[in-house]
Amino acid sequence: MTKAKVLCILNHRGGVGKTTTTINLGGTLQQKGYKVLLIDLDGQTNLTESMGLSAELPQTIYGAMKGEYPLPIYQHKDGMSVVPSCLDLSAVEMHIPVYTRSPIPVIPVHSVCTLLYLWQS
Repeated sequence: MTKAKVLCILNHRGGVGKTTTTINLGGTLQQKGYKVLLIDLDGQTNLTESMGLSAELPQTIYGAMKGEYPLPIYQHKDGMSVVPSCLDLSAVEMHIPVYTRSPIPVIPVHSVCTLLYLWQS
């Protein structure tokens, strides 16, 4: 079984190129033979809409995070896979318990834009 690599593009500030970097990096890696899964974790849905998907899809990362259904993966025409976001994603923070003394660093959901999962074909 091939191991997947996870790349996380994040920055709390807006307008720093998270979405553009994710799309371009994902596209380049896909052209080099990697299978690419883009996961939009931004409530502004910029990656989702930039990939030609609607923020009004019936299944998004938000419902999957709430346990309503499995992770919805949509195929993009260029070969990459996308898990879309929705405008309600900002509400998911209310459903995630935050432990202040946790040894695991907590990254606020609103600071994360996208994840890329990569694996060789």
